[in-house]
Amino acid sequence: MNKRRQTDRRFQERRSRKVSIEFADRRTRCERRAFDRRTPLGVKIFYRLTKPIVRAVLYLLWIKRADNIDNVPKVDSAIIAANHCSYLDFFIISAVIRRRLYFLAAQELHRVAFLKWFMRYNERIYLDRERPGVKYFREVVRILRHRRLVVLFPEGTRSEDGKIHRARLGFVKLAVVARVPIIPMGISGTFEVFPKGAGFPRLSRKCEIRIGEPIFLDGYYEGRISKKTLQDVADGIMDGISKLSKLPKAYHT
Repeated sequence: MNKRRQTDRRFQERRSRKVSIEFADRRTRCERRAFDRRTPLGVKIFYRLTKPIVRAVLYLLWIKRADNIDNVPKVDSAIIAANHCSYLDFFIISAVIRRRLYFLAAQELHRVAFLKWFMRYNERIYLDRERPGVKYFREVVRILRHRRLVVLFPEGTRSEDGKIHRARLGFVKLAVVARVPIIPMGISGTFEVFPKGAGFPRLSRKCEIRIGEPIFLDGYYEGRISKKTLQDVADGIMDGISKLSKLPKAYHT
């Protein structure tokens, strides 16, 4: 309980020091509509009505345990950084965290049959991995400024061997610019249940989720940050995710 109070205090202190960051949106209406892909109101209502049922099914068939969910803020913004071994990760995270989530996903995922309906019922930002560009960065910062939770996978793609791979640096930059904490999440079991290339997840209740304490990057808010510093921070976070998920790393630092 004391840890929870300390965490809440850190969020309040960060809010009081927060400096407004505004980006001019120069996109045309067509560009904005194609990029944002906001969920229609009717779909949102249907999602709210059916989510408890889907959540119960996921816990019944696949989720074995979920620890330290209290580390996720109830009203404040944050970046949830998780390891990624399976398409099932999207469903598991959505079931464990009750708040509305914004998923930062690869552009091609809206064409995957298994994920198509899920992406339709969730707020999502499709990222062009080949040419990410500043427009994606700006959009995520806007969302975080409105006290939303953004979920991303620092590795950039699914792991093909079930191990933790080195992170890209964009998620650390996002946290620093938006002045929000990063919450590490370790997911285990999804690789065995629904590995890359499988047609349908196995009915096996093996998936475990462990959520770490928020990582506040207050010390990096002022001034420029070198690439080496960003890499050190990212590596440290991935070390934490490796420990939470109890999965080995596929690289050496």
